[in-house]
Amino acid sequence: MPVQATIDEIVEAPNWSQRIARIRLIPQRHGTADHIAIYAQIARRLYLPALSPDFAYVPDDPFYDAAYFAAAYQAAFDLTDGFASVSEHDLAHALNACSTTLLVFRTLVGLGRDELAHATALFALPRQLDAVSASTINTMERTARSGRSADGPALVLAGTL
Repeated sequence: MPVQATIDEIVEAPNWSQRIARIRLIPQRHGTADHIAIYAQIARRLYLPALSPDFAYVPDDPFYDAAYFAAAYQAAFDLTDGFASVSEHDLAHALNACSTTLLVFRTLVGLGRDELAHATALFALPRQLDAVSASTINTMERTARSGRSADGPALVLAGTL
């Protein structure tokens, strides 16, 4: 059976049970070299159109209010020359000068607090540095500390971002 015929048969199945049954026949009908292409086409035709981002959840926390974020955003804007200076050094400087700017940078890259904490481990461990915990990220975003050295969390966060 040609690859396209298999894909069409699966996509045009009248219900989920038959679609699943037809998907299970792929290994019997096609060699492993065709599997990736078949699964990719099925995903493109059936599942990709149904995917959509869901940004409806907004935490109900005073520190996420518009005024707080606007102040952090303005600090980030000022400390990075309008977001034109965003090297690791520039971001570490901004984070050390005003730690609440982390909220802005984290929002811009689209990571949750725990996701960013995990990402810091991916950056830090090969460099024999300490990852930054979610609680440290939380503290930095909520408390406008300044004057820290370029070592430690700011440096790891800047490298990760």
